[in-house]
Amino acid sequence: MQLKEFENNILPLKDKLFRIAFRIIRNGDDAADVVQDVMLKMWQMRNEWNTITNKEAYCCMMSRNFALSHLKLKDNQNISIEGHDFYETENNSPYKEVEREENMRLLSMFLEKLPSKEREVVELRDIEHMSYKEIESVLNINEGQVKITLFRARQKIKEYFNRIN
Repeated sequence: MQLKEFENNILPLKDKLFRIAFRIIRNGDDAADVVQDVMLKMWQMRNEWNTITNKEAYCCMMSRNFALSHLKLKDNQNISIEGHDFYETENNSPYKEVEREENMRLLSMFLEKLPSKEREVVELRDIEHMSYKEIESVLNINEGQVKITLFRARQKIKEYFNRIN
């Protein structure tokens, strides 16, 4: 029964956990190592699963924490995420494609300017599509603070775009 639950509920999270770790570490191999560590840890604690109310949020929190620990241990340098397109593109005109790429480049740049907590909230909400409750569990802050932080971060990004235009 535990193997089935692991295959059905935990393994499908690997891509999401990778994206969370990758945004923190900025290295694909290291992010994959973090995901492997999370999977191993979840398997090792399979007898305690019934005490975890939201396994997805718990795994996301572990992925974040492991990635942050990994950064501290290796003292990594941040690298650009240019060239890593996580979004499918539609068949648009070349002008639209260039405009979209430029907007994504600017958005990446603006996200990097945000304080880490604001950046994490925006990424979890707008990129990972997590609920406020899930973000609350992952970042260990209350739901009201999640909403306020998200609002402030979006306002800053909007200001950055307005300055450009």
